[in-house]
Parts: sequence; C-alpha cells; structure tokens
Amino acid sequence: MNKSMLKIKKYIELYYPLTISVIGVLIFYFWFSKNGLLSGLTTKIMLDSTLSLIISIEATLFGFLLAVLALILQMNNKLIQTIKEYGRFNDLISFCKRSVFASFSVVVLSIIVLLIKDILLLHVIKTTLYYLWGFSLIYSLLSAFRFVRIFFLLANSN
Repeated sequence: MNKSMLKIKKYIELYYPLTISVIGVLIFYFWFSKNGLLSGLTTKIMLDSTLSLIISIEATLFGFLLAVLALILQMNNKLIQTIKEYGRFNDLISFCKRSVFASFSVVVLSIIVLLIKDILLLHVIKTTLYYLWGFSLIYSLLSAFRFVRIFFLLANSN
C-alpha cells in the first residue's frame, strides 16, 4: 500500500465517528423536525426507562474503556513496542481517551435530559440539548466501536 493510501486510511479512521455523528444529527434534524415528527419521537426516546438504560450502558462502557486504557498503559510487550516503533501508540491512546470522554459526556447529558425533560424551558434550549445529546450518543458509540475494534485486532494478533 502506498503512502498516500495509508494517509487517507488514517484520516478516515480518525474522523469517521465525528463525520457520521454530524451527518446523523443533520439527517435527524431535516427529516424529523421538518416533517413535524420531532416531538413524538423525542417523547418516545426520552422516556425515563430509556434514558436510564442509556446511562447504565454508557457508564459500563466508560468503566470498561478506563480499565482497558489502564491495561494498555501498563503493557510493555512486543506488540506494544512495535506499535510505539511505528508511532501509532499515541493514536491508540488518543482513540481510547476520546471514547472515554464521549461516554462520560453521554452519561452527563443523559442525566441532564432526564432531569429537565419535564421542566418548562424554552423550546430552543430543549431542542438544542436533544440534538447535542443525540450527537454525543452517536459519537460515543462510534468512537467506542473504533477503539474496541482496534484493540481486539491487536489482541488477536498476539
């Protein structure tokens, strides 16, 4: 594989969670809010049980990612040495840190949404918060998927 192809693959690997999250929120905005379906959909999504489940899943993911991050930082085997030689160790750690931050963000935003969903706020504030929550949820899942996929590829190559 030539150098330019590797650069493109690295660029895609780095930015696809962000890109897909933005596209997902834009599709959600244009499809649902323009067709008047937003209020019914957010009512179904923002049920207490759904938000509690998302908080539980994301908190578990948060803990898992922190444990894996600690494990990777403590490892000093041949595979980790090879990753460091290729200069990709910092990328791996960065992917994990982004996943941890995204999971934590979803937990915090889900708690905020859970607390304010029945409070009378300006429609703009609530809608913005819902879109931010949706973006964070999509980004968290995709960035965790990216990191876990890479981690298991590394684990299987051992």
